[in-house]
Amino acid sequence: MWLTLYVLTDALKELGMPNFSGKLTEDEVTKIQAFIQGTADAVKAQMGASK
Repeated sequence: MWLTLYVLTDALKELGMPNFSGKLTEDEVTKIQAFIQGTADAVKAQMGASK
């Protein structure tokens, strides 16, 4: 939900974040967020396994 706010609105416009409404759907943003979280989880697991 947090990514949708940042990606599909002007919430971070002052920091240079473009508004992707009309280019991405909420469903696509949700899938992007799931990919980011999955990647972060995999990296975290791999870092823990290498210790």
